[in-house]
Amino acid sequence: MNAITDKVLATLKEINLEEVVETPFGPMPGGQFIMVPITDMIIHTWDLAKATGQNTTLDAGLSEIGFNVVSVVAPLGGERGAFGPEISVDDPASFRDRMLSMSGRQP
Repeated sequence: MNAITDKVLATLKEINLEEVVETPFGPMPGGQFIMVPITDMIIHTWDLAKATGQNTTLDAGLSEIGFNVVSVVAPLGGERGAFGPEISVDDPASFRDRMLSMSGRQP
C-alpha cells in the first residue's frame, strides 16, 4: 500500500463508523456516508471512460455497492442538483445500469 492508503485506513480505524453524522443527504451512520465519495469515484470512472470513448465496464461488485449507495442518496441528490432526472432502463438491468440511471446517466 502507499502512504495515502495507509493514512485513510488508519483514519477509518479510529472513527466510530456507527456514529450518526450530519451529511448533505441528512443524518446517517459514518460508515454509510464514507461510501458516498467512493461511489462518486465509481460513477466518475464511468463518466471519464464514456467521455473518452473507452471501455465503460465497471466491476460488478463495485457497481452493486454504488447502486446501494445511490438508491439511498438519489432522491435528495436529485433535489439538490447532484443528479439529473432518473433514466429508465429495461428490466432486468445490471447494478451498473441501475446505478447510472438513478444518477441521471444513460447507460
